[in-house]
Amino acid sequence: MLTLALLLAVQSPEPALATTPQPAAPTTSQPAAQGTDDVVATLGARLSTLRTAVDAAADDVARARQAETDDTAALERRRRDLQDRLAQSALTLRELQARADGEGSVAAARNATDDDARAPVLQALTALRAHIDRVPFRAHSRRTRIDAALRAASTATPAAAAALAWPIILDEARLLMERGRARQPIDVGDEHLIAEVAHIGPLHFWKAKDGRVGLATLSDGPARFVEVKDMEGRQRLVLLFDALRRDALTGTFVVPNPLTTNAASTTATNTTTGGAP
Repeated sequence: MLTLALLLAVQSPEPALATTPQPAAPTTSQPAAQGTDDVVATLGARLSTLRTAVDAAADDVARARQAETDDTAALERRRRDLQDRLAQSALTLRELQARADGEGSVAAARNATDDDARAPVLQALTALRAHIDRVPFRAHSRRTRIDAALRAASTATPAAAAALAWPIILDEARLLMERGRARQPIDVGDEHLIAEVAHIGPLHFWKAKDGRVGLATLSDGPARFVEVKDMEGRQRLVLLFDALRRDALTGTFVVPNPLTTNAASTTATNTTTGGAP
């Protein structure tokens, strides 16, 4: 605008000192003013384009944040659902222990056989065994423990059966609130391999010796180990495992979303704090 003002000043004629008209001298200020207007118009068009791009990017960021918020809420609902199921099993066993230790258990024993009294305990253990398929951390050793408890409880007294099941209930409940890391066999598609598996509550991630990483998807059925192949998702999981090895898992970590089968492209925000369990 300063250039335009100077050009206009150049165009303004000096006051005439004589009354005799003089022939006008040729001037080049008009083409220069026109060029300045073209520059201003071009800059205005670029500014409008940049503003449109910034507005679009802001909308994309807002949608991504809303999607992450929705995914986090879904994970929290999933965790609460698993805890509610374990709490219900724990409540059943507490009722059985109260019946076995108190007067109510004496009255029930007079009217029911040992098989009837053991049935809720066996049902709770069977439900816990199915629950392992959805929380696949050290799954083999946990199944072995429950199978042994089922065999022993099937011939034990109701009170002894409840005593066998109660520690398993507590350990399974703690597993959903803690984090851990172990090497274990997993199946990724048709491939069977030994991988480092880490869990943060109900979330499970894995890392193979060859550098491949992935997670266990969460759905209504058993969890499935899948590989994360996109570069951004892989880098996030590598950072997560590095923090776990250094016992520095404090703060917020963004990880691929286990609620979708397309885990390579969708992410969810997961916050973990504190030291190793």
